[in-house]
Amino acid sequence: VVDRAQVDPGMLDQYFVANEISDDIFQFIYGMSFVDNESIAREQLRYLKVLHFNYNHEVQVGELIVNVNIAEDVRNIFRELYEQEYEIQSMLLVDRFWTAEDNGASTDRNSIENNNTSAFFYRNIAGTDQLSNHAMGYAIDINPLQNPCVAYNEDGSFREIYTDMERYIDRANGEPHMIGHEDICYQIFAKYGFTWGGDWTDPIDYQHFEKNLG
Repeated sequence: VVDRAQVDPGMLDQYFVANEISDDIFQFIYGMSFVDNESIAREQLRYLKVLHFNYNHEVQVGELIVNVNIAEDVRNIFRELYEQEYEIQSMLLVDRFWTAEDNGASTDRNSIENNNTSAFFYRNIAGTDQLSNHAMGYAIDINPLQNPCVAYNEDGSFREIYTDMERYIDRANGEPHMIGHEDICYQIFAKYGFTWGGDWTDPIDYQHFEKNLG
């Protein structure tokens, strides 16, 4: 958390930066969110530092890793969200929630249960052998507890259940931090050409924005 009074509104660009993956960051994520693979290289990713408002409406430093092809868009998106004083509870690399179990699935869940906004994570789509767009750095999940990924088994039961999930399935209940078409978060991401998982049918992924440029 930083003192809002120390943030110069006329120099916002200095607080929203996208850089190549430094040796320190790469050493931290290697073997966790980043593993040796033939699909994405370190050089194709960028590490972003941004400011955001948390749920106490304090200014907080956030971090993300995304594909170089969308890094400038993402930097601009989070600057605009900051200017709108949009609240994001947490924005840390998924590696900070690492559990060292089941190829990252429990880490993803741990990040979600901490309501953490995240992006790059070299992993498959849950329950499949297909790479997620997160694996290529083209997807971002925002405030996942208030915006759950809703998927069903054949018997109609939920494939995964998260904290307060059923409370947030009713998208008309008017609670804060829920993304919808009238929400400024959706509108800003859409302006930059991102699609929203809340418009999908199976699963419906309210937290998920992606922009796949190949």
